[in-house]
Amino acid sequence: MIYLREEEVAQLDAFLQLPENSILCDPRIRLLTYVAAKGSFFYSNYPINILRNLGIHNVHTSHMIVLDMDMWLSSGD
Repeated sequence: MIYLREEEVAQLDAFLQLPENSILCDPRIRLLTYVAAKGSFFYSNYPINILRNLGIHNVHTSHMIVLDMDMWLSSGD
């Protein structure tokens, strides 16, 4: 599950298009995004419980692992 503000969607799309990140587009991998619109409550408040529940709801295997991490994308500078 990836939390994004609406202005970050294009940056994630560009990141996924890079050849070195092609593994993330493998059909076996499911990337779920939660996009917060500007002005919405969750634009400035991180929806941790909602993201966890959506992630768990989208598990389609007999096993899962819940990991908590933060990843900040940068421009590469």
